[in-house]
Amino acid sequence: GDRPLDCYVPMDIQQYVNELQYLPVQYNRKGDDHEMLRALGARTAVDINKRDRSWETLGIKTMQDGYFQLVKAIISTATGLHRLRDPFAGYTIRWPDDAKPSVKRETLDHGKLNVVFKLGVASGYLDDAMMGPLCLLSTRRIGILPYIRGCDIDVKHGVDIIRVNGIVYDDARKIYKVVPYKTGDSLRFFVLHDLFRRCGFVDWARAQGEGFVFRMLQNCKDPADTASKRMNRLMRQGGAAGMNIEVAHSLRHGGKDMLVEEEVASDTARLQMGHQPSDDHAGYGARVELNRKQCRELAHFELPAEIEWSMFDGLDFDAMAKQPRKMGRPKRIPD
Repeated sequence: GDRPLDCYVPMDIQQYVNELQYLPVQYNRKGDDHEMLRALGARTAVDINKRDRSWETLGIKTMQDGYFQLVKAIISTATGLHRLRDPFAGYTIRWPDDAKPSVKRETLDHGKLNVVFKLGVASGYLDDAMMGPLCLLSTRRIGILPYIRGCDIDVKHGVDIIRVNGIVYDDARKIYKVVPYKTGDSLRFFVLHDLFRRCGFVDWARAQGEGFVFRMLQNCKDPADTASKRMNRLMRQGGAAGMNIEVAHSLRHGGKDMLVEEEVASDTARLQMGHQPSDDHAGYGARVELNRKQCRELAHFELPAEIEWSMFDGLDFDAMAKQPRKMGRPKRIPD
């Protein structure tokens, strides 16, 4: 219900959670029934789904970290701005036993990766072609990669690195943009594998100077979200399971697995991925950046033979970067 904040009691937030478990996933996500569900409204959609179980429901993790946290943020803001008590303070939520368990993300096998990368190259778009291998081999979140500028690429300890600042200047629009980074650790420099120099990408990217490497993504309202969605589409076309199991973020997991297979030390992998130490003790005496040996190891580890890395040789990166997106939905690939 829509009532004054001080008229709520703890049972109201519990009832919200109890009902939330029946909200169809497609209510806030694109799908065949998305428009129909929005027309019905959340209350009616929940009632129908509770009775008929017609649609897939939210996962417990989405409920906990998404919808519930949003309500808590609203309450916290309201009580901070006004002299109001938090009606839910001290109350412990009982999460429904029947709520859909969260799925675990899986990495793509090298055969599927090879298909996905080929589809990206064949598209003729720079972000489709290079975002996948860049995310895999750098192990960085795909959301931060659209904000790389030519001037962010440097040489350290004899290898190519990238530093993405928390706020970057859009030289074309003459404005500053906030990069969607997760923690300060994720803004540490990371190493580019030598593949990107051998195929000519590094030299071309550095030549962009103050300009964004993936310039067309910067025309989108949310470059990070757009990059993720486009990568997910390519992965589905390449045979990925989707369903939040094999998705764009799986590339980062796959990159971590690759480093493990190549026996790269866990501390090296942590610094490359931009993760903070897992506990306070691990942080004492630990380096906050990659040293010379680590940089050279990350730049030259052996790449999986199952992927045809030669597909990136000889690409016209400049033409691909300027290629405007065609309007409308892409054609569906027949089974």
